Amino acid sequence: MPKKKLTTQQKVFVYNILEGMNQTDAYLSAGYKCTRSAARRAAARLLTFVDIKSAIEKVQGRAAEKAEITQTRILEEEGRLAFLNPQGLVNENGKLLDLHELPEDVARAIVGLDVVRQNDGSLKYKYRFTDKGKSLERLERIMGMFAPEKHEIAGKGGNAIDLTAIVLRVTQKNESGNSN
Repeated sequence: MPKKKLTTQQKVFVYNILEGMNQTDAYLSAGYKCTRSAARRAAARLLTFVDIKSAIEKVQGRAAEKAEITQTRILEEEGRLAFLNPQGLVNENGKLLDLHELPEDVARAIVGLDVVRQNDGSLKYKYRFTDKGKSLERLERIMGMFAPEKHEIAGKGGNAIDLTAIVLRVTQKNESGNSN
């Protein structure tokens, strides 16, 4: 099936989505005239159109390529953060290295830097690093080392919830045409 050209409104909608707007606001901001409720439904439908999805994916792909963002690079960077060796902070005499002397892997893990001028005019660096534990946890999740989390919901007194009434109400609501 040949691709159709996007309308001006569709192009603005795609741009708005790429700029981080939620789909309802992106739809209304593109100039479509309707209620928020109708915009929510129409925007969701619009996002299923092959041409719209393709336009969004094309721009996102170009942006990722331009920034050289790949799954491999992300995993490598997360690994650097997770496996940071603090020995890289000091020289062989145990003196803290200046920022420009730090190995690249150590420097990449820095999330903050305080520079304090000493009374003798020298500079003292205080480094703040990423959370190593969180980096390890993200890698563990990526590697599938955790079982999926399960959440149990109970009714009053810890009893099971009867979903029959809830399903019945939702079904009746949808059949009556009221989807709010």
